[in-house]
Amino acid sequence: STYDNGPLSLGLGLERLNKDTATNSGKISVWSLGGSYDLGVAKILAGYRDSKGERGAIGDDKTKGYMLAVTAPVGPGLVRAAFNRYEYTAAGAAKLKADQFAVGYVYSLSKRTYLYFDVSRKKGVPTAPGTINQYDIGIHHTF
Repeated sequence: STYDNGPLSLGLGLERLNKDTATNSGKISVWSLGGSYDLGVAKILAGYRDSKGERGAIGDDKTKGYMLAVTAPVGPGLVRAAFNRYEYTAAGAAKLKADQFAVGYVYSLSKRTYLYFDVSRKKGVPTAPGTINQYDIGIHHTF
């Protein structure tokens, strides 16, 4: 569900998957909350997502995600920056964390087409410990 009132926008999401007899996995419950506030010169965005997957006697898999971002019009485009934290705890295991910081710029060519450039740095990635740098450049068009 969503709530919009002037510069404030909020959203709440709930999901539930019951036990799958084919894979014998337990129910998965997910909830998320997000929102934004438009200050005029910038927009602040925040979000949280929490999920739990039941694994029977060994415990639960848990995943959490946090996001804080800001966008601001600069020149003919939009500057955006975000910080994300990901946390994953497998049933019976230690918590793994990863942090990501990203900045970018979006340049509108028309109402349906824009160019974008983003740079991000992620630390503590469970599948590849250390730091990952990522660069994205492209064009987006809506048909």
